[in-house]
Amino acid sequence: QCLRVFGSFQDITDRVLARDNLTDTNQRLQFVLQSTSVGIWDWDVDSGKTIFNDRWATMIGYTLDELAPTSVDTWMNLLHPDDLAKAEKQLQRHWQGEAEHYSCETRMKHKNGEWVWVLDTGKIVERHVDGSPKRMIGTHLDIHQSKQAELEIQDKNERMALAADSAGIGIWDYNVQTQALTWDTWMFKLYGVDDDQFIGAYEAWENGLHPDDKADAVAALTHALETNSKFDTEFRIITPAGETRYIKASAINKLDGNGHVSNMIGVNYDITERVENELALTKAKVNAEAAMIAKDEFLASMSHEIRTPMNGVIGMLELMQDSPLNDEQTHRLTIAKNSANSLLNLINDILDFSKIEADKLELEQIQFDLHLLLSELVELFATRAEQKQLELILDTVNLNEHFVIGDPGRIRQILSNLIGNAIKFTHQGEVIVSAALQDDNEHYWRLTLAVKDTGIG
Repeated sequence: QCLRVFGSFQDITDRVLARDNLTDTNQRLQFVLQSTSVGIWDWDVDSGKTIFNDRWATMIGYTLDELAPTSVDTWMNLLHPDDLAKAEKQLQRHWQGEAEHYSCETRMKHKNGEWVWVLDTGKIVERHVDGSPKRMIGTHLDIHQSKQAELEIQDKNERMALAADSAGIGIWDYNVQTQALTWDTWMFKLYGVDDDQFIGAYEAWENGLHPDDKADAVAALTHALETNSKFDTEFRIITPAGETRYIKASAINKLDGNGHVSNMIGVNYDITERVENELALTKAKVNAEAAMIAKDEFLASMSHEIRTPMNGVIGMLELMQDSPLNDEQTHRLTIAKNSANSLLNLINDILDFSKIEADKLELEQIQFDLHLLLSELVELFATRAEQKQLELILDTVNLNEHFVIGDPGRIRQILSNLIGNAIKFTHQGEVIVSAALQDDNEHYWRLTLAVKDTGIG
């Protein structure tokens, strides 16, 4: 029979609360790890033994059983060879106290053979007496998608940079608030400025502008900033070496959260060669027009000087026709007169060329005898045809009208060229000149002229 019990009571409230808090903390940590899908590793540095959680294994397509037994070699064998040295360097920096944590972006080989980007972080949690690391705990975070996006952006930026560099395009960024101006390498080349002499402010650009272009260029920039519109203009700059260059500038505005312009980002490229070529073409055009005017004036003067004595020759031949002549003399005089008229027409043709070039050629509308014109023209070439023993025939069977209204000079000009070429390239046989009139409408006839020969043409 128990007569007496000895015992004591002790307040363990703090211990129970601490235990509960620790349990809550562990639960919260577990929830965080599960929600963030973080892989955990616990590394005994001396033995190399490493403990991984399930997420660390599934991140690279394995289960822990497939990787067992695990050690630091498990991680090293799955690490990309090119990342091993980088990871070792970051680890040594942490061990030597240069970095508070170990952190390194590495690639690990997935079970399917692909390389997966992970963020590997950790920290020493135990040290030996001599301060060397004894135990480290860390995490692996899957950053593959974000890293791929980062690499794609980096690749695009590199491509754009290469394209801009190959085209000689300079890129600049102007901070409207601070007035800071940032240039890339090509901007320094375009403006002939050394980067160590660049003051990095808006004035650096304005001071390089050509005095005659400064006001317009600054006004265009100010307008683009005030109206949030595109900056697009051309101007000249003067380099420190005194060289003048023509620059094409384009830029757009970047807005802050309040909708105000915070930055203007744009490009510059050298258009000196293009502008100089345009100026040279303009100068050449002006010179050509001046030469054309001088030529026209010369032709007009020359034609006038020759036309005056030719008219005198034709006038004297007409007077001789009125004097008593026998048939042979009359025939020869007629040929001489026709030849003189042809030469006068040739002079008029020279003036016509000038009119054609000036787009001022007009067709005459005068009445003339078409039969007589063709007869005189063929007779003019009769001697040349006879010298080559060719038969020159005029066919006017289909020419039902004598008098028509038109431009006899143009008809004579065209037929003279055709008949002349026909005789020139025909060595035997005949040359036939034919003409025909057909009704075109109730007011006009259609004149068809043809020159046919037995030559090589």
